Amino acid sequence: MIGLASRGKSFGGLAGYLLTGTDRKTPERVDWVATRNLASEDPDVAPHIMKATAAQSKRVQKPVYHLIISWDEKDAPEPEQMADVMDKSLDRLGLSEHQALYVAHNDTGHKHLHAMINRVDEETGKAWEGKHDRHILRDVLVEQEVQYGWEQTPKRSRGKERAETKQELAIAAREQRDPGRHMGKESVKKMRENLRHSFETSVDWADLDARLNRRGLDLKTSGNGIRIFDGGAYAKLSEVLPPKMNAKKLHNRLGDFTKFREKRERQRIGRGLTRKRSRRRERERELDD
Repeated sequence: MIGLASRGKSFGGLAGYLLTGTDRKTPERVDWVATRNLASEDPDVAPHIMKATAAQSKRVQKPVYHLIISWDEKDAPEPEQMADVMDKSLDRLGLSEHQALYVAHNDTGHKHLHAMINRVDEETGKAWEGKHDRHILRDVLVEQEVQYGWEQTPKRSRGKERAETKQELAIAAREQRDPGRHMGKESVKKMRENLRHSFETSVDWADLDARLNRRGLDLKTSGNGIRIFDGGAYAKLSEVLPPKMNAKKLHNRLGDFTKFREKRERQRIGRGLTRKRSRRRERERELDD
C-alpha cells in the first residue's frame, strides 16, 4: 500500500472534487462513502460542519488534511477492510477523534481511499500538528499489509501506482484552492425558474435554506456576497433572484444573513458535540459492562 497526504484550506473544494470529480460531472466514480465524528452522515453536509469547527481556531491556515491510501492492483480489499485500514491509520496519527469524510473511488486499476480530515479538534478547538506523519503512516500500512496478506510495497514504491496517486493528490490540492466553478448561463436560468417560488414565499433565511437543502443546494458566503452551490458549481444569489426582486429587498424580508449563518454553524457544531458525547458514553457503558 501507498499513503500520501497533503494540507489545504478548502473543505468545500476538496469535497466537491472527491464526490463529483474535477468537472463536477462524474459522481459515478464514487464507490462508497463513510463519515467519522460528524453530526451528519450526508457527505454534502460534511464540509460545512468541518468548516464551522475549524473556525474555532484563529491560527490555523490550512485546516484540511487530505490522506490517500492506495492498494496494489493485485489486492481486492472489501470496503470494511479499507475503512479499517484508514481508521487504524488515523488512530496512529492521533486523528481518531477528529471529523473525517471517507470517499472510495473506482476509476483506476487499483483500489484507493481518500479521507478528508479536519485538523481542528471540535472539543478543544486546537489544530493537530502532525509531526512525522509520513513515517507513522508508512509503518501502519506495512503492518496492515502483513495482517491482511496483501501485496507488500517495497520501500521504492511501484512507479505507475505512485504516479497515479500523486497526480490525484495534486489535482485535489488544486481543487482546494478553487472551491467552485460558475455553473453557466443556462444552468443559472434553470435555477432561477426552479427557485422563484421559494424566494417569493420563504419567511426567513432558515426557511429558504431548508428549501434549498431539499433540492440538494446550499447557501454559502463568498467574500461580501452569497452563492448558491449545486455540488461544486455555484451561481451568485443576485443571478437567480426572480424579476423585480433584488438582494436588498430579500435581506429586508428575510433578516440578517450573517446572524443566520453564525447560528447555523453553532447548531452544526452543537449537534456534532452531542453525537460525540453520546458515542463516548456508550463506549464507557460497554467498558463498565
